[in-house]
Amino acid sequence: MTLDEVFTLLQAIRQCQAALSDNPPIKFSYCLARNAKLLDAEITTAQDIINQDIDMEMLQSYERRRQELLIQYAKKDDDGNPVVVDDQYQLSPSEVQRIQHTLLDQFPKAQDAFTARARRTMELGGQEVTDLTLYKLDLALWPDIPAQMMNDLMVLVED
Repeated sequence: MTLDEVFTLLQAIRQCQAALSDNPPIKFSYCLARNAKLLDAEITTAQDIINQDIDMEMLQSYERRRQELLIQYAKKDDDGNPVVVDDQYQLSPSEVQRIQHTLLDQFPKAQDAFTARARRTMELGGQEVTDLTLYKLDLALWPDIPAQMMNDLMVLVED
């Protein structure tokens, strides 16, 4: 299983846990929780590797400033609130350029940090995770779940 697959499986487990909040079978809940804990540890280790030597405080400041600028330059409604459509602030192309230039001026090292993180993420994502043993559960003990969810969690079914 690659690290990308670990991340995808962890997302599927969390979605299943959220969808089945009404008293799912205890053994099934245990299976999900135990595997989520194992997978989360793998993701945390990978994130530590990806973020080593990266100034995370600078990136957090960059993101806060980016959000401030988005709100500042977004089109406003009659009450002065930013207009949001499909979870995106509405900005003209010139406002987007203004925000990009402002961020580049204020955070000249941010682009290098983002590039380094992206490169490391791509490199690690395809690596095999060899020391991971998933907890599996007999299919007879699984509750009825949607087909797509079942497909995403098939690696947790005991043969």
